[in-house]
Amino acid sequence: MSIKTAVVWLSIGGMMALAGCAARQGASTAREQAGQPELSAAEQHHELGIKYLTSDSLDLAEAEFTQAIQLDPTLAKAYKGLGLIHLREGKIDQAINEYVRASGLAPSDASAHSGLADAYMASGKLTNATSEYRIAAQLEPTNPANFIDLGAAFNKQGLLPEAIEAYRRAVELAPDNMTAILTLGNILYENQMYADAITVYLHAADINPGDVEVAKTLGSLYLQTGNYERAVEFYELAAVTQPTDPRLRYWLATAYDKLGLQEKALLNMERALELNPDNADLYWLVGDMYNKAGRYDDAIAVAQKELSVRPSSASAYFVWGKALEMKGAVPDARAMYEKAVGLNDPSWSPSASVALKGLEAKPAATKP
Repeated sequence: MSIKTAVVWLSIGGMMALAGCAARQGASTAREQAGQPELSAAEQHHELGIKYLTSDSLDLAEAEFTQAIQLDPTLAKAYKGLGLIHLREGKIDQAINEYVRASGLAPSDASAHSGLADAYMASGKLTNATSEYRIAAQLEPTNPANFIDLGAAFNKQGLLPEAIEAYRRAVELAPDNMTAILTLGNILYENQMYADAITVYLHAADINPGDVEVAKTLGSLYLQTGNYERAVEFYELAAVTQPTDPRLRYWLATAYDKLGLQEKALLNMERALELNPDNADLYWLVGDMYNKAGRYDDAIAVAQKELSVRPSSASAYFVWGKALEMKGAVPDARAMYEKAVGLNDPSWSPSASVALKGLEAKPAATKP
């Protein structure tokens, strides 16, 4: 799984959290029904605004919050409601203004500060957002959402140690929160902190053993760190769920090849090519494995197959030339290498040139 996806998911999650905040703002309705003091007229309009807000009737909600403020200009939660509406509508400056009023009237309200921080984030004022998220986290130090938001703000500013620490705190507070776990894991992976990333993703696998993306990521991490047995273990686990994923077959082939298990490596690379015949790289990879296994005729066959759909493939001529060279057919091998050189492919022509020079010391043999 990619980190960028997690960060986008986190941003969406932040907006969803705002919606949840709206619902929490309306929790007082149940308390009133439980026999607590009757709501004031301003609070009644606020409660009605919350109902409209949760049903996405933004115009009606705005009218109710505005009426509540007219009746009670100190009702901080009504300003929060307006701030949330403007944020949803993309009216960022107006949202900031409303949340500033709310946090000023209720400086101990963590959601007012986190709402203001969300608005600052949307406007690109990352330093301001960080300050407000810090306040929210100080006011509610046991709420993991505050640390997830704080981590996102740090990460956007490139403050890696601070971002990691914030996400670690979120995971400590909510060990089952996959958003926090995966975001932390992705940041660690992206910054090549592989050992730490493995620890985080193993925790994710314990929570959700059937998560195929977690299994694939662990396979990739173990491949990066040279633990090929574990890489195979997790790639095979993922393959149970996604048996037709050609990229997964490719990585399985790579891991098996690193272990020296060429037969399994070749089977998976063949499967990858079968599943994705338009991927030019898979042809030469299969052909190269055939050559390494001494299956020269199969290497030639796969090169010919590629040339039937890509006549100007330097890699196909190189693989074909290598197979002929290994069979002892030096003149024919030279002809294939020359074709590869003539295509001026920067990825293959230099290698073909080197191979041609290597043929100079070899005697010609009878064609196979």
